[in-house]
Amino acid sequence: MPGMARVALVALLLLAPACASDSDRSSEDSAETLAAVDDLQTEVGDLTDELDDLATDVDGFAKDRAGLERRLEALSKRLGRALDNLRASLGDIRSSAGGAADEAARALGRAEDVADQLQVLEERYEFHLRRYHGG
Repeated sequence: MPGMARVALVALLLLAPACASDSDRSSEDSAETLAAVDDLQTEVGDLTDELDDLATDVDGFAKDRAGLERRLEALSKRLGRALDNLRASLGDIRSSAGGAADEAARALGRAEDVADQLQVLEERYEFHLRRYHGG
């Protein structure tokens, strides 16, 4: 509050001559000084009111900030939980995909075995056709 300190200092400097008992000071100077003091006191009162308004605004901003910080923290926690769930789901998908890949590899192996057996049977069938049926 350096501004308030300056205003108070100016008011004190103006009040000091008004309160001093100088016998040759004229009443006109005294009236001007008192008017200046009154103006300064009014200005100080206005500044004090503005300061009070600013303090109220700062309090409101502080409350708003605290509310926003609470909301941000809650959102952060929700995001953390969502990421944890996503990681767990990805882990499940990887293990399922790994299991599916293993199953597919086994099925491919069985299909290759069956294809080999079928090839052998076809060759035997053709051999028998040629040998016994002249084919």
